[in-house]
Amino acid sequence: MSMLKKEELLDIRGGLAITGSLLTAFAKAVETIFNLGRSLGSSLNMIINKRKC
Repeated sequence: MSMLKKEELLDIRGGLAITGSLLTAFAKAVETIFNLGRSLGSSLNMIINKRKC
């Protein structure tokens, strides 16, 4: 492996690619946060109204 010259380093291009895996992970994270909020809200409602399942 050789060292790159300054001109070669300036030619390197990179970028962000949005892949299906990234979108799936984001959707699952949003769904998890939504479900956590729903569970927390349900628990608080049961505590406040002194109800049990």
